[in-house]
Amino acid sequence: MSPTAAASLQPITANAKPLATATGAFPILFRQWGTPWQTDVGQLISYTADHGFSGIDATSLPVAGIARVRAAGLKVGTVDVPFDHWAGLVSPDAPKRDRCADAVATYVKSVVAATDVRNFFTVIMPEDAARSRDENMAFALAGFGRVGQA
Repeated sequence: MSPTAAASLQPITANAKPLATATGAFPILFRQWGTPWQTDVGQLISYTADHGFSGIDATSLPVAGIARVRAAGLKVGTVDVPFDHWAGLVSPDAPKRDRCADAVATYVKSVVAATDVRNFFTVIMPEDAARSRDENMAFALAGFGRVGQA
């Protein structure tokens, strides 16, 4: 690793201003992913704060994990809907799609009830990519529509 790259990994000072964009001074959040240190909420909080980020865009953390991030004074920009339901929300199998939509709605409701998070992230990932775009979009509208009605 080059000295420049190594220096960029060092924590900023505790009194440094949080990172922000030059245009608009919008806060910069850190995107949590699934690496082992990022799944440890304590390490995630320390890294985020120590490196000047204002908060995180989180994976589908349990409500207690989201609460820990917020209690540390960090923002939570978005929270992923549970990844294991992404493709199921776009399933051609209506009962499966409904089960996934109900599970996602339950998760979203639990997060909203216990935290100030109101933005959730997902990707439309068709379960059957061989089907036409129109078919898969109809499945997506049915799945996400059910989440929205819950």
